[in-house]
Formats: sequence, structure tokens, C-alpha cells
Amino acid sequence: MKDLVYYLKDIKIHHTVFSLPFVLSAFFYLNHVDWRWSQLLLIVLCVLLARNVAMGMNRILDQKYDRLNSRTSRRFLANHKASTGSYLFFVFASAGLFVWASAHLSSAAGWLALPLLVFLSGYSLMKRYVAGTHFYLGACLGMGPIAVAVALNQPLSAELIVLASAVLFWTAGFDLIYSCQDIEVDIKIGLNSIPQKYGVDKAILFSRACFALMILLFLGLGYISAASWIYYLSIALIAGLLAWEHYLILDIDSTGHSSNMNQAFFNINASVGLVFVVFLFIERTFL
Repeated sequence: MKDLVYYLKDIKIHHTVFSLPFVLSAFFYLNHVDWRWSQLLLIVLCVLLARNVAMGMNRILDQKYDRLNSRTSRRFLANHKASTGSYLFFVFASAGLFVWASAHLSSAAGWLALPLLVFLSGYSLMKRYVAGTHFYLGACLGMGPIAVAVALNQPLSAELIVLASAVLFWTAGFDLIYSCQDIEVDIKIGLNSIPQKYGVDKAILFSRACFALMILLFLGLGYISAASWIYYLSIALIAGLLAWEHYLILDIDSTGHSSNMNQAFFNINASVGLVFVVFLFIERTFL
């Protein structure tokens, strides 16, 4: 159990707060479906297990690069606190539980479980070949709401597709900011990113464009779902949070350093999903 806690800490399991609120939000866009609490618990478990697999593979595939980056050199595999074999056991155990939980949700989810895990695990490899890996990561998180429909044997609705697209651009937007920290290391060791290819200033502009697209998609989602003023209030708050995020990193320099990076990346973006799902719950429950 102690080792499991260490592994979960190493893969930053608390970052699940980025994806989980939007997965839960999908239930509100399927509110005509007679779902059970057991299904909800299995879906939450799947979200956690999917992160175990994706980030575990990230640590395994990137360990030689992590050793060359001061920001990542303290990761378990990078500083030899764990062996590759033990990490593979953690990944395969999580993958097995993920397939089991998916199969108990629906046959389609069970069949698609392994292909999904392969896709989620590809992020680290993508960084070696293309600069647009931020959008690949966005697609990984954006699959969450769509996976809920598959798990509940429901057809994809326009609402879920728009929600997934908004999550994609939001994730790409904050990953563009976060990856600025690694620009010098990426150039040195040959990993690809938009900051590495175009510089920090243009990466920040790309991030702003992604956030703007997210807000536009959220407005479109409100329109097609006939949302109330409560929903639009949440979008206004989210727009304010994202604007504040970019305000916090105005001091970012050409090396990607900002004194407010952690606050901008984690605190602000963790709040975005929570605001969305809480206000959506209020709207769908009380109005």
C-alpha cells in the first residue's frame, strides 16, 4: 500500500481534477438516461485507472529524458527510486482493472478499453516527432465525456461532442503554458513542442487562442442545450479565470520562467472544471 501511494504521488494523481469534472458533466447531458450509482462509481474508477496507465507509461518512456531535466529529475524512475519492472507492474495492474471496470459498464466499453489505453499512452512518443503534442494531450482529456456515452450505451450527442472539443482546446491551452518551462531542455535533447519550435511569445498567443476557442465552444454548448443564465454565469467565471491565468504569467521570460507558473497552471485550471460541473449541477437540479 505504501508503494502504491508513492506511485500515485509520482504520477500526480491529484491532476485528475482536470478531467474528472468534465466526465461527470457528461452525465448531465445524458440526464434522460436511467443510470445507476454503480455505473458512476465505475466511471470514476476508470478515470483514475486511465491516468495511472497514461502517466505510468509517460514515466517509463521518458525516464532518460526526465534525468536531463531539472524539473523532472526527481521522478521515481529518473532518480532510480523505482525500477522499470515495478512501474510496469503498476501500469499493467491498472490496465487490467481498467479493462475489467470498462467491461462491467458495457460490451462496447470493454472492447474499446485497450485501444483507448494505447492511445492515451502515446503522448510521450508524440513529443519525439511533432510539435503539436499539446493537442494530442487535449484529445486524451477530451475523450472523457465521449467515453461516458460509450460506457452507458448511448449515442453521441451534439452536446457531448462540443463539450469534448472545448476540453481539447482548454487542455492544449494550459499545456502550452506549462511546456514553456521546458523550452531550453527540449531544444537541447530534441523533444518537440510549440514553445520549442516557435518560442515562448508565440506559444502564449497560441494558448490564448485555444482558451478563446474553448469559451466560444462553451457558448455554443449553452445555445444548443438551451442553457439558463446559471450556465452562462459559469462560463463568464471561467473566462475570468483563464484571463487571470494569463495575467499571472505576464512575467514569463524567453526561457519559460514565471514566478507564478504553479499557481497559474494548477490552481486556476483545477478551478475551471469545478466551476463548470458545480454550476451545471445547480442548473440541472434546481432550475
